[in-house]
Amino acid sequence: MSPFNKSPCPSRHLSMRYPVLLVHGFALRDDLPLLRYWGRLPGYLRGLGVNLHLCRHDAWASVEENAWALKSRIEELQRSQHCEKINLIAHSKGGIESRRVVHLFSGDPPISSITTIATPHRGASLADWILKFKPAQYEKVHQAINLFGRLIGDKTPNSLMALSQLTTKFMTDFNNNNPNHPAVYYQSVASHLHTPVFDPLFLVSHRILMDLEGENDGVVGTQNCRWGTPFMIWGNHKGLSHIDVCDMSGFKRRGFDILDSFRQLLLSLKAHDC
Repeated sequence: MSPFNKSPCPSRHLSMRYPVLLVHGFALRDDLPLLRYWGRLPGYLRGLGVNLHLCRHDAWASVEENAWALKSRIEELQRSQHCEKINLIAHSKGGIESRRVVHLFSGDPPISSITTIATPHRGASLADWILKFKPAQYEKVHQAINLFGRLIGDKTPNSLMALSQLTTKFMTDFNNNNPNHPAVYYQSVASHLHTPVFDPLFLVSHRILMDLEGENDGVVGTQNCRWGTPFMIWGNHKGLSHIDVCDMSGFKRRGFDILDSFRQLLLSLKAHDC
């Protein structure tokens, strides 16, 4: 049996004031039948009674393109769910796009809260490091990534653009041009991977980032994920990787209950009437 079908039985109903929209990051879409971006989370949270939805936008598009796609998705949910506002929970680059979409609405946006998870709000030094090697010269690599993007359903994949918009320079300009909206509640989550032995996918990147930023999740420096209040760091003494925090593996990770952590996250939003 697939690990994605082994979600725990929810102990009690969780009724939110507004629907919840999960906003994925780059590399993978959230509507793939086998590679499930959010692992067990959609089934678990819906089992709790949460009115939960996926964004389904491109994995390799620019921040601006995905922000407009996200705006359309929010408006679609407003119509279909007959709701005034939406709660956004976003992972990685999706958090940048969630912050951007706020400014695409005239007046107060129909967004109650934005919770970002492992989002490089101050840029990813790993992207800076990769771009030092002039990846634009590796045309065939980008062609292969863009082809992969089209195969998984992307309409306008641009891997070089997606990477360049994770740099510290891009995010400095982005933060100056996209301040927090006073009508939206912001909070953030990060993790740190103490040793990449527990997630070999990040064996090299974790070591590079330890020199560049210190504590990190294999992709983003832990403190770079801080945006809004509260700021939470998930994981036990062994830590969690960049993909552990969205349950992409679909398994319980090193004794940390990611599903219950999301439940607690939603309870905190409910306490703020989101």
